[in-house]
Amino acid sequence: MFFIEYYSIPHCFYGGKEFNNLFEFSASNINSYFKKISLELKNIFRRTINYSNLTPAYSYYLIFSSSINIISNLTVEWRVERYFLYDKPWKSTIYDETTLVNKITYQIMPSLRFRSISQFYTRTKNLVIFPLFSYEPIPFTVFYIGANVNVAKLDKPFGIKGSNHQIFLKFQYLFKI
Repeated sequence: MFFIEYYSIPHCFYGGKEFNNLFEFSASNINSYFKKISLELKNIFRRTINYSNLTPAYSYYLIFSSSINIISNLTVEWRVERYFLYDKPWKSTIYDETTLVNKITYQIMPSLRFRSISQFYTRTKNLVIFPLFSYEPIPFTVFYIGANVNVAKLDKPFGIKGSNHQIFLKFQYLFKI
């Protein structure tokens, strides 16, 4: 399936400044094969705001993703994201970042699920891992336990240094009013 989207923002205010003629144009192509494999390619070009110095800027965002359902309860996804921020269209690069993403979802039992997301940022060489267990004993009641793990400084092979770890527990319940 092929999609094209366009929207514009004629006027907006941010940080006490007025920005005119902001827009976004995107085109994406999504293909699925045998209900097991899917591929997506998405391109986004926009006139936006450079939030670091509050000036108009142009950005280009390219995403390639694929997923595979290995068995009915295991899904593995890979995504490559490339983001550019320009002062003028296709000139004077302000920011350039590539992000590699891996997401694994495994349903252990009907009420117990595990998900792990790993993101590697090529500019800063940071690896961030988000493991999450969810348990749904009855409908509309879910317990979550997870973590945010930031692994920094991957300069040399095995030159790993961890920082900014967080572990959390969450309870979710739907109240009917």
